[in-house]
Amino acid sequence: MIVSSAKCFKTWLTIYMALSVSHGIPFLGRGTIRRKILYVNLELKPATFDRRLQAIAAELGITVDPGWFHHLPLRGQMAGITVAELINRIVALAKQLKIGLVVIDPVAKANVEGEENSSRDQTLFFNQIDRLTTEAECTVVLNDHTTKGNQSEKDPLDTIRGSSAKGGDLDAAMVLRKHEEEGCYRVDMVHRELAPVDPFTIGWRYPLMELRPDLDPEAMKKAKAGRKKAHDPRKLLAAISDTTAENAVSILAWSKAAGIARQTLTDYLPELRSKGWIRTAGEGSNSRQFITEKGLKELEAA
Repeated sequence: MIVSSAKCFKTWLTIYMALSVSHGIPFLGRGTIRRKILYVNLELKPATFDRRLQAIAAELGITVDPGWFHHLPLRGQMAGITVAELINRIVALAKQLKIGLVVIDPVAKANVEGEENSSRDQTLFFNQIDRLTTEAECTVVLNDHTTKGNQSEKDPLDTIRGSSAKGGDLDAAMVLRKHEEEGCYRVDMVHRELAPVDPFTIGWRYPLMELRPDLDPEAMKKAKAGRKKAHDPRKLLAAISDTTAENAVSILAWSKAAGIARQTLTDYLPELRSKGWIRTAGEGSNSRQFITEKGLKELEAA
């Protein structure tokens, strides 16, 4: 998944990635293995997408090979279709064209049946997405948005909009967050299998993102000065003072116990984790939170 807030040139970056793979050329300084691409475009008009594609190709010094890069424009064609029907069609086309990598941009527009904040609905949705990896034997890249507001103090996977089940289902995520330098972004790579990748910085220079090794990735854009948190983290912690690793709670249950919105609570989780006051048991939609010994001592001291 490639994740950023709105209007951060995410589709430009995703097209750049897809073109690089389809032509076996470097992407952000890293080598690629050539694979046929099916780019499922759910948002842009075909002509708009083609203008972006040609601008990026010209900057890269290549001519788009239609045998390796396939564009499936579906804007305005999703009414009445189910997720299963959509995936059936993509699987059939991917098999026919011998596709190696499918891009769905943006993934939210493919989720035509479920609620984005529901763990159950997101699990069912991603079970359908998984069919592309099994039935069509493709790699899948999803383009998605972050939550609203400043993202600088959050764990990278906590920035993804909607249910935490999304992050649990991903094999890898490329998370972009705004840098203090205008038009530049810190990139965090989160993945299951590869060696760790240190955060790095990229910057927008039409029509491409480019590496910015001169910028410190730690210098992210912060929330406006003077903004105060509405809730005392210790009071949120007190709402789960009776939890243990064996008796952990979901974020939704915790938010109800604390009397705040679930999304508001998630904004405090990175701070509580960094202080060592809470830990997570399980993964993905099964993940649960519990207070640590250090957290209990903090409550006693307070």
